Amino acid sequence: MIGIYKIQNIVNNKIYIGQSIDIITRWYNHKNELNGNRHCNSHLQGAWNKYGESNFTFEVIEECTVEEIDNREIYWIDLYKSIDPNFGYNLTAGGQGIHGYAWSNEKKLFLSKLRNPRPVLQLNLSGELVERWRSASYAARELNIPISGIMNCLKPDGDQYQCHGYIWIYENTYNDESFDIETYIEKHITPRPKIVEYDLYGNVVKIWNNAADIMYEFGEKSIIYKSLTCVLNHTRRSIKGKIFLYENDNFKLTEDYLRNIRIKTATYKVNQFDKFKNLVKTWSQEELKNSDYKFSSIRHFCTQAYVGNFINKPLYNYIWEYE
Repeated sequence: MIGIYKIQNIVNNKIYIGQSIDIITRWYNHKNELNGNRHCNSHLQGAWNKYGESNFTFEVIEECTVEEIDNREIYWIDLYKSIDPNFGYNLTAGGQGIHGYAWSNEKKLFLSKLRNPRPVLQLNLSGELVERWRSASYAARELNIPISGIMNCLKPDGDQYQCHGYIWIYENTYNDESFDIETYIEKHITPRPKIVEYDLYGNVVKIWNNAADIMYEFGEKSIIYKSLTCVLNHTRRSIKGKIFLYENDNFKLTEDYLRNIRIKTATYKVNQFDKFKNLVKTWSQEELKNSDYKFSSIRHFCTQAYVGNFINKPLYNYIWEYE
């Protein structure tokens, strides 16, 4: 997205106006520099240090062309008087291009091409069309994934052929008579085993063809590719109350392992026993919370028993354990 953005201090309403050819990325860069105490604008940095990130908002106030961007930045700085220290954090009147340097005519010509980007196709690893995007940057923004990975896939001489579980190809490349998707997949895409989805009790819920299908089903922003990869590699136990393992993975979902996940994710059930260890009832959390028993006391009882601090005296004349 090309245009003008505003950073505002919600405590004193002071404003910083900026321009960018990729506004979202620019905002992330601003935050990284400010949180690292290395921002080039000392006035804005001082305010950030004093008031904290939570007291600043970010807003896109106008989209425009590359040819217009300098004049529009000047307009908005003048409108908000943000060059005045009493009203804002800008150090110049604007219009100097990115980071204070004027763009050459060649650079402006290159940037102007961004207004008419090449459509991009998003395919699953079987070569089936998932989505047609008007540009790589638009796809990255909508799916909340880095544009660099998509662009690496689009390079004709690159060595990356998939990003976040998908194949990315320019539409005109795909439609070229010399291009064959089956040959492309056979040459560049390494087959991966299917993925098994389990619930937190170790029951198989579904078998998926690949990670891309999982993210497409649940929504890219619901199950993030990085988190899913961590679960598949055993560096994270679960995501959204689900466990995912490759079909050929020999990892054992033991009862202790599953119970530990349920406890840590607060998705457990509680067994109620009499003094002879006969099961009386299995309670859900919601049922216990709405019962006459004190939920926090039962949870404490179960946790102490789980970690080995056995409690000899029953609670409410019953013994309680995590299922």
